[in-house]
Amino acid sequence: MSHVSPYIDGKGSPLGIVNVDWFAISVKFADGWKNRPFSLPSGWGALQMSPTAVWAQRWYIMDNEGNKVATFLADPRSSRIDCRCAMVEIANRWLYYDDFLGISDIVLQSQPVATSGVSRVDLCCDFEMDKSKWGVFKRLATGKAYVKALRSGVVWWKQMDGGRVPHQLSWGGFDSAVHWKVYWKWLELSEGGEESMKPYIVDQWRAQGLSEKQTWRCEVSLTQCNRFRDVDTDRKVAVFDWYNDRARYWQGLYADKFVVRQNQGHKDKRNDTQVKFLDVEGDKVIKYALPSSLREASDPERRLVVKLWYELMQGDTKCNQQLVSYLQRSIKELLERPSNVRAIQQIYGLSMADIDAIINPLGSPSSTSLPPLSIAGVNTVTN
Repeated sequence: MSHVSPYIDGKGSPLGIVNVDWFAISVKFADGWKNRPFSLPSGWGALQMSPTAVWAQRWYIMDNEGNKVATFLADPRSSRIDCRCAMVEIANRWLYYDDFLGISDIVLQSQPVATSGVSRVDLCCDFEMDKSKWGVFKRLATGKAYVKALRSGVVWWKQMDGGRVPHQLSWGGFDSAVHWKVYWKWLELSEGGEESMKPYIVDQWRAQGLSEKQTWRCEVSLTQCNRFRDVDTDRKVAVFDWYNDRARYWQGLYADKFVVRQNQGHKDKRNDTQVKFLDVEGDKVIKYALPSSLREASDPERRLVVKLWYELMQGDTKCNQQLVSYLQRSIKELLERPSNVRAIQQIYGLSMADIDAIINPLGSPSSTSLPPLSIAGVNTVTN
């Protein structure tokens, strides 16, 4: 078997090496976990392990040399999770070799399951730290710089011979589908104990000419992967495209999301000077598609109609008939969309008749100039 290690630009550039460091596949049984024996190649085996807080069944899939290949999780404890759901986590080692796809096929065929998507994938780029990058990293650690649109997380420090130095930064909220981390990978491997020793990663660095002690990692962890769409096709990213196209996806995510700016105190952050950390350029390649309910809640037109309605209800506004007339006209136009009508009904607890009475008040000076309110094709004016 051989290592897989696409460069950032695909041309053997020393900019960095992209890998997948975590790959969890969501699968589903037709009828749930039934304690069926695993169907594996000769010499392979399945070892039952202690359950987890989420899964009652946890099995290690082992190859004929005794290496763990994957973890198979099934039989969810919570009634909120479909009892047919299960999870396959490919062991970290195999993500760095070209056997990955073959190994995945063997594990997925060991039980009667269908693949339903990717639960989590971590894409990472290993690179050599230099003076320029270190200067930007220290500014990020001390708050003199920030990453645009990302919520800062934890800064990890370590006492070294030259004093206290930062060695890991993270970004992303608890409920975020995207988390970023930049950290000293060599330090993690060398000081993490026996369980953290991963010689196959260091072997890859040597093969690609990276200086081991100067090797850092920029990693993005994606969850809720079924909600990510390819920008070009507007389709869900296929399960193994995350692996096969990992360099393009990491590069696109970095160029789109990991934008470093100096913290210059401008009210409009777009005026803060952009700072280069990794020399990566690319176009946006994937987008996060919200569920329909959240898309509706985040719709700027919906937010606008809610704000205008709030202003219309203020006592000071009602004293200005010209402003009232303007707000009524604006709201009337926005209420042509049924989703905006639902927003007013849900937030303010109003019926269609209540809304119509406010927008078309009988006897008001503006009522003669405002046409009857029509929502979703239904005229709501009564005689």
